[in-house]
Amino acid sequence: MKKRLQCGIFISDEGFGHMVRQRAIIKELVKKYPSILITVFTSKNIFYLKETFENNIKYLNISPNLRTIKKKDGSLNIKKTRIIFYNWEKNIINWKKKVKKYFLNFDFIISDCVPEAFDLSKEFNIPSFGVCHFTWDWFFNSVCKVNSKYLKKMEDSFKKCDHFFFPPFTPDKILTKYNKKISKINFIVGEFAKKTSKNNFNKCLIMDNGTRSLSSSINKTVPFLNKIKNIQFYVCIDNLKQNFKDQIFISNNIVPVSGLKNMHEKLAGADIVIARGGFNTISECLVLKKPALFFNEKNNPEVRENLKLVSTKHKLASLINNNDWGRNFSKKLNLFIKKDSKKIYKKLLYKNFKYNGANQVVNKISKII
Repeated sequence: MKKRLQCGIFISDEGFGHMVRQRAIIKELVKKYPSILITVFTSKNIFYLKETFENNIKYLNISPNLRTIKKKDGSLNIKKTRIIFYNWEKNIINWKKKVKKYFLNFDFIISDCVPEAFDLSKEFNIPSFGVCHFTWDWFFNSVCKVNSKYLKKMEDSFKKCDHFFFPPFTPDKILTKYNKKISKINFIVGEFAKKTSKNNFNKCLIMDNGTRSLSSSINKTVPFLNKIKNIQFYVCIDNLKQNFKDQIFISNNIVPVSGLKNMHEKLAGADIVIARGGFNTISECLVLKKPALFFNEKNNPEVRENLKLVSTKHKLASLINNNDWGRNFSKKLNLFIKKDSKKIYKKLLYKNFKYNGANQVVNKISKII
């Protein structure tokens, strides 16, 4: 009897996009191998995976050891994030003890993108695949200027990955560093991104995200939104203060949105998107052809690199800064609509960003395993 295929999926507990990409890959794996046994190792976004797959896959609430720490204003806390890095090598000892036994059954693993999982894959001689748009060694070296002695251990872990899959707008330094074992793939987004609609520039989605980077900016902007009569706003309320939530509930032109999943699903029906420049949100805006104002999270090299490529180099989005919120928001939004949004929309209409990256990943993996 043919052996039932088993796969371990390791997801970083950082933001929402890591889970979205792996969820799409799991769907493609199940489609190609209906009897496959999948075990997911993560913590933060298990709820969304269970919502999709119910009990058809196994979930282990074991959090990876790498993440970022944010300040109250949403910016990256470099000092505390650096501590996460220096504690990583010590913390993975216990993590490996918890996880090691499961590798006895796996035929291969996929990660977005947990370096310690690649250590175990090599130890157990199991094919391993990384799916990401940045690697943690690049991140910590870029933002925290960490000691190269400690960085080498993390780099060695990533080198144990057999094959990387990198979507568009992955930083060139990463592509160069791992160029001997990479495949460039198309975007990986949620299923709702297949829907597009005509842009009338009168529906604006203001997103917070998995790292809550825009909560304080949205809080101070809510009182001014009901004065902008020609725009219907959809605003994430999960991390807003109660008095601002109350203002939204009684407003005629603001629709409250709760939950990361609901917020991202609203993107398909929006004309304009305002959000932190995270990779998942950028991917969705490009695929759905949505003109966007992206916020550059302070001290975050991943977001900075994303915006350098999408706004500065390719001019497919614009930027919103700290001083554009609050009482200045109306002026910024009107200027964007009049000057940039239509130009960006026309450029996006001529682009054909493909979003079959998950299918590409599974097809490549099936040829290797």
